Amino acid sequence: MRSQQSRRTSATQSRRLIRWFTGVMVALTLALTAKPGAALDWPTRTVTIVVPYAAGGGTDVMARLFAGYRSEKLGRPFVVENRAGGSGTIGTTYVARATPDGYTLLFTGAVQTVIVPMLQKVSYDTFHDFIPVSALADGTFMFGIKATLPAKTFAEFIDYAKANPGKLNYASVGPGGVIHLSTALLAARAGIDMVHVPYNGQTAIAALV
Repeated sequence: MRSQQSRRTSATQSRRLIRWFTGVMVALTLALTAKPGAALDWPTRTVTIVVPYAAGGGTDVMARLFAGYRSEKLGRPFVVENRAGGSGTIGTTYVARATPDGYTLLFTGAVQTVIVPMLQKVSYDTFHDFIPVSALADGTFMFGIKATLPAKTFAEFIDYAKANPGKLNYASVGPGGVIHLSTALLAARAGIDMVHVPYNGQTAIAALV
């Protein structure tokens, strides 16, 4: 069981996150109400959308679709720039240090801004360096294995993994990410032992094949 201190820390983080999102919503509302002209004038030049992952992944594809749509609608170029590495922290740090003028945007999920800072030391502060703008998409994860494994169903795979502890590897796009943590949670709940192998971006899929 977690200690009382751990529970208090978790509760404090949750309340802080709720207050942060609420404060941001109020701040955005006030900004749009007080300066309607400023919102209409944006953008006047190229907007850079930073994706903290390698090109070719789901987040990258969505960012490029979004960039194309915004470019067409607003008449200004929106370009995607991939800055992968460090479980997404390299690109996230880059945006945190960029000039806060609305022309360098971060396209990512909650992993880099909420989960990763709880697992490792990062050089950005989620609650002070970023303002959430919009939720754009929901994603679904797929669990896949090599066709050569003697398992045709999920239940058969769990049985096989239990019979071969420590002999199966599972890939992710980096430690601390959703794929890593969700698979680790699966292993813990199913009582199986697998080895995590982090990759740089979507090369994990090629390795599986």
